[in-house]
Amino acid sequence: MTLPPPPPVLPLCSSQVREKLAMNTDVILRLDVQGAATVREMIPGATSVFVCAESEAALARRLARRGTETPDELAERVKTAREETARGVGEFDYVLVNAEGKLDDTAAKLAGIIDAVKLRRGRGAVTL
Repeated sequence: MTLPPPPPVLPLCSSQVREKLAMNTDVILRLDVQGAATVREMIPGATSVFVCAESEAALARRLARRGTETPDELAERVKTAREETARGVGEFDYVLVNAEGKLDDTAAKLAGIIDAVKLRRGRGAVTL
């Protein structure tokens, strides 16, 4: 299955989210753990999905291959990811593993989560 490319990640304000929710449009936000906590406070009906690498070692390999950070910066990124993973696993509704080389599978699983949430009995409209 080939999925369309994701939309660009743009700064988004609450009025834009409110507008999309009013149109009954799915809204997907790419956030860190702290941002997701803020959204859960603002939108109690929101569904959260924590996306992570299959392991800390796999994440470190991916980041190192990019070559965009010094070894110290890389170590800090991995440390931050470790902390966010520990927190995210407990705070998010779903945890989705994005295994290396399996982006299409990960995207399909995310689409399945979205479909399942929409089909959940008793789920009302989500508002901001």
